[in-house]
Amino acid sequence: MCQNAGWSITISTEEMRKHLSEREGHHVKRALDYSEQLKTFPTPEAQNQMGSSAAWSAVAQIKASIETHTREARRFAFIGTHITPQDAYTLSTQQCRELEFMD
Repeated sequence: MCQNAGWSITISTEEMRKHLSEREGHHVKRALDYSEQLKTFPTPEAQNQMGSSAAWSAVAQIKASIETHTREARRFAFIGTHITPQDAYTLSTQQCRELEFMD
């Protein structure tokens, strides 16, 4: 249940597990997409020869995105594996955001 200023959404254990699995899959896919994107950049040696600091910056950003999405995938997998079965979950607005139910 996402609570915010008088409204709420009930989330069953089944819905929660499905959502967590979907979010894990999303983050795994994003990490893989960024990994594929990283393969299109020249090697560090080639970048040095070209003097391309912009490429270094882009590579650093892509690597950071890979790490972020990998960490998020692990977080969703852990939570999904360890949630306690119950009839419904009552979540604060912040928890809804942290679990990516809402922006």
